[in-house]
Amino acid sequence: MNIDFDSKLNNLKQRRSDQGRLATAALSLDSLYKGSIQEAYEKRSQNKATKYALGAMQQVDPTYTQNSIEQGERVKNQLKRNLDGDIPVEFEYQGSVPLNVHIRGVSDVDLLVLRTDACTYDPSGPKGQRGGYASWHGESMETLLAQLRNRCGSILRATFPEARVDTSGSKSIAIDGGSLSRKVDVVPSH
Repeated sequence: MNIDFDSKLNNLKQRRSDQGRLATAALSLDSLYKGSIQEAYEKRSQNKATKYALGAMQQVDPTYTQNSIEQGERVKNQLKRNLDGDIPVEFEYQGSVPLNVHIRGVSDVDLLVLRTDACTYDPSGPKGQRGGYASWHGESMETLLAQLRNRCGSILRATFPEARVDTSGSKSIAIDGGSLSRKVDVVPSH
């Protein structure tokens, strides 16, 4: 089986740089400059297969990762400020960015918005069988999550007016563009 490692290395270099996002992201001169510098994996081996394996495993530089986290924090802070006193929530990150396995220019930031005033549980679990949870007599979880999702969409449109806010997904609200240099997926949850 012949593998075209020249093609694979070229695709890898493009993924690891910001070249694919120039049209949609506000990039600093520093990140453009860094994209043209040879990375460590490119210097460690002359064998193309080894070079590809090393490049696929090399983590994204810490500055890029920190910027991704900062963009998630910007979105989180706006949601927190505008939901405070309205809907009780907590926030967590999930996915590739907090695990530091993300791909430069491709991965987005996944932000969970966890509604804390109601939870679901497994009634067949040990605590459920002992009666360790009180029955919920409020609105359905679907209604509570729909309220959270609608409120998050409204907040994001109002606080990031130049950004694209896409609420068409079944699970998350995608926001990117405008003043955000990374795409953030907001996931209303419980």
